[in-house]
Amino acid sequence: RELPPSLVNKILTYYEFQFSKIRRGSAHIKMPRALSEKVANKRFRRFVDSNCLRHFCFHGCETNFLSAMTCMLSELYLMPGEEFMRKGDVARELCFVADGVVQMMGVDDKKEVKKEIRSDIADQSTIVGEISFFFGIPHMQTGRASSDAEVKLLVLSQDDSEKLLGQYPEQ
Repeated sequence: RELPPSLVNKILTYYEFQFSKIRRGSAHIKMPRALSEKVANKRFRRFVDSNCLRHFCFHGCETNFLSAMTCMLSELYLMPGEEFMRKGDVARELCFVADGVVQMMGVDDKKEVKKEIRSDIADQSTIVGEISFFFGIPHMQTGRASSDAEVKLLVLSQDDSEKLLGQYPEQ
């Protein structure tokens, strides 16, 4: 099918942006598993511990569970103003705001910012969309990167979550 030029341009811009991040050495694609796990734990474990251990969703989880989850996270970079979750969609990913500011938009049609989730506030949870993700219900809000800066999310997919819970059913 042919896509409108504006959509083609948006797709190309998105992938060029993603590629620019990979060239800077942020991705660990196609590494041996042991090395990939070591890199993931080195890069994300402190973040996961500081965000998950104080959040009700992960309260009481074992260290091995959090280590395994850390290795399943993938990075997603958002351009300024880019939406990553929409009101009414069912979550297929659990997102952690690793760097930047995410804006949660109002539930009405006005799209006003109702809440900001910032990576730079130590006592604020940076998990986004957890209720929809764990309970399989539609999102109540739309989430987007702030319009003035890019955002880095750490993402746990639904498939990886199911594998993780299969390995750690007691969690």
